[in-house]
Amino acid sequence: MRAAPLALGVLALGLVPAAGGASTLLVPSAYPTIQEAVDAAFSGDVIKVAKGTFAPFAVFDKSNLTIKGTRGKTIVDGAGSGAPGVHIRTSEHVTLDRLTIRYAADRGIDVEDSPSVTVRRCRITDSYDALRAHGSANVLIERNRFQTIENDAVDFSDDDIAGPAHDSQVRKNRFADIGHEAIEIEGTNNLVEKNRIASAGGSGIALEDAAGVIVRKNRIGGTAGDGMTVTGSGHTIEKNVIAGAGDDGIAMQASGSTVRANRVKQAADNGIEVGATGTATGNTFERNQVIASTRSGFVVADGGNTFRKNRAARSGVFDLVDTAGDGANVYEKNKFGSVQPQ
Repeated sequence: MRAAPLALGVLALGLVPAAGGASTLLVPSAYPTIQEAVDAAFSGDVIKVAKGTFAPFAVFDKSNLTIKGTRGKTIVDGAGSGAPGVHIRTSEHVTLDRLTIRYAADRGIDVEDSPSVTVRRCRITDSYDALRAHGSANVLIERNRFQTIENDAVDFSDDDIAGPAHDSQVRKNRFADIGHEAIEIEGTNNLVEKNRIASAGGSGIALEDAAGVIVRKNRIGGTAGDGMTVTGSGHTIEKNVIAGAGDDGIAMQASGSTVRANRVKQAADNGIEVGATGTATGNTFERNQVIASTRSGFVVADGGNTFRKNRAARSGVFDLVDTAGDGANVYEKNKFGSVQPQ
């Protein structure tokens, strides 16, 4: 006899019971702001936000919380303030879904010391940096749109305090009109997969002294800098398509890595450059295709690398330039139309 009045009271407060004792908190019908709902939430709760424009919010010391917008029509407006649009700190298992975050003078989303955060199906636009994750593991960034970003879009880099994100993924996102790097990765064992980058003022993807990163099946076009800049060690770079890079297609300054089955077209400088501005040794280059580079297809400045079954054609200067010295690198079954004489 007491169950029905209790249920009615819960619904009146905008708390919809969910499985396992968790609740759904409704914004703005029950909580006027997202921040008020976050502050009231317990582990396992879902915050559902209706369409409309809302102030920035922070998620501190929370766990197992989902904040879900309405078909991307839920807008978090930073109004040009210096605070992040969404700041997640010392929390875990937090999910942001279907939010639009705009006009953040600093970062659209800041993930700090927070493992297992997911950002999915969001749009981040008209901000300085779009998303930064540091001091965090198992972060998943997938199916988001990043557009009109002044500096970096996705940044897994070291802030000298928390360290970079690691064991995390950047998958199936779209990037356009990015002022600097579309994706900048430090840390270890991260995955960058199936992203589409339409334009960037710097590199499309930059690995900055990272280790063990997999970069696979991305499509990169219209970068002012390199299509991909790679430093660090132990990476796998495979099956990416890079077209129209403003500098090199792939600038390889890493060691102990595998570069396999990539296609580089119409780079404004060299297609694949190995070690010209940093050390690159112990790498394997296999089955890559480099077509119509303005200068040379492959430029190799360091020794100790293996080139197997690669192809370069229609380069403006030579298809292969190796300045490391006779016998410094191993070449097997490659197809180069022109090679610079030693």
